[in-house]
Amino acid sequence: MTPFVGCIGDATLNGVIVNFANTTERPHALLGKCKLGDPSSALSKPEPEPDMPPPLLPTESTDDNVEVSTQINIIDVDIDKDTDDEEPMVEGRGSELTTTTQATISTQRTTPLHVNECRLPYYPAVDPNMENAWRFGTARNSRLEYRSLNGRYKNDYDFQIGIKTMADEGIIFYTSDLTNQNLIAVYISDGKLNYKFDCGSGPALLVSDKKLNDDEWHIVIFKRQGNYGELIVDEDEAVTGYSQGTIETMNVNPPFYVGGVLQDMSIKVFNAIGMNHTFNGCLGNFMVNGQPVGEPINKVGVIPCSERIEQGLFFYPGNGSNLFRAVDRFTVGRTVDIQMDIKPRSTSGHLLSVHGKRDYLVLEMINGTVKFLVKTAKGSIETSFEPTKPNSLCDGNWHNIRAVKQKNAVLLSVDYKAAEPGIGGKNVAGVLSKHPIFIGGHPMLGKRLRGSTSQSQYVGCIKNIHINMRAIHMNPERAYGQVLAGVCPTI
Repeated sequence: MTPFVGCIGDATLNGVIVNFANTTERPHALLGKCKLGDPSSALSKPEPEPDMPPPLLPTESTDDNVEVSTQINIIDVDIDKDTDDEEPMVEGRGSELTTTTQATISTQRTTPLHVNECRLPYYPAVDPNMENAWRFGTARNSRLEYRSLNGRYKNDYDFQIGIKTMADEGIIFYTSDLTNQNLIAVYISDGKLNYKFDCGSGPALLVSDKKLNDDEWHIVIFKRQGNYGELIVDEDEAVTGYSQGTIETMNVNPPFYVGGVLQDMSIKVFNAIGMNHTFNGCLGNFMVNGQPVGEPINKVGVIPCSERIEQGLFFYPGNGSNLFRAVDRFTVGRTVDIQMDIKPRSTSGHLLSVHGKRDYLVLEMINGTVKFLVKTAKGSIETSFEPTKPNSLCDGNWHNIRAVKQKNAVLLSVDYKAAEPGIGGKNVAGVLSKHPIFIGGHPMLGKRLRGSTSQSQYVGCIKNIHINMRAIHMNPERAYGQVLAGVCPTI
């Protein structure tokens, strides 16, 4: 089914006007205005697990006033320190829809849209040399699901798939019966390809001789005739073996998983093959018995495989719900040091924040100016870096941002050029916060997020994030909404 693309307004149901503001879920929809431009189907957003964004902090509501202050209070961060305060829970982690096809949503237009005279288009441009493959591992539990494979597999089968990865572990193909007695599993372990199959009377495990995590394309063939199996990588000699017992027919149940499995199956899969990691890399040209397997019934967290990428976190345009939860319980003390590299596609956006019940720290871009604000019970401290041109930071190059709070002073530098420091009173307190750090977005953006002037979603790439000299890893499990974890389009 093709999703509707366009604008809808003045809707009524049984004579009652529908208030879209009261809806609890609006995936891929903008509320309050319609944007111009025709979408293209050439490149796609990742399909994330259906979930809700992190809930509001305990004291935040849409009635909070926006505080636009020229003073900022800065916070110290202790990532390892435990606190007794109740941590806001992230809802929806692990909840999934598995019975409907999730179509990939277009993020590109036939004519690239540029905003604020930025060098890179607002949405990633079309890659004319797109691989005939999907990229996995940029979102939680990314995978393809097939209801059928357009071919036989009970008595024998012959599968072929192309793989490209740098990962040491990851699921390539998995299917089983309800009890895991019948099983077909192909996966990377310690960089080598493993093929395990079981017709119900005992497994066979075939392992390739060479490692495949070299970021090069490899053609993998795994086949079975009765209880005899073969594993072939590229043109190497086949690895062969027999499954145990006398049963020679395979009785597995759909769906057939490629690249990963349902979160609810993690324990079951781990017990069967000793790992349950989602594949990180590209898979393509999936065939069975010499024929394409057809279209999957479900696509979750996959994007077309393009070579025009680089390392980082990529945030698509949105209303603020595209975010990365970097730290769960962030205790801010008297000193904090935040560093990151950014390549934005607009001049305004939320870079990083942490909020307590009353105190907060906000780092953001406002019409090209970078602002660092900290508020505590003792007052606020802030400083800003204003470049020579509003679009200087969205020129298509990487820019280093460093924000530091030391005692009663806040320091900010952009590309190693320092802004005028912000100085507070001698008795300025540390920020009282034991809640998450959000990067790129925030659940309250656009709804009067305290301390935010831009109230805008960050759009573009962020990498090399360090808090108090400790690196923040780009774990897809911490990405919410339309965020790519690990890769950024470069066009």
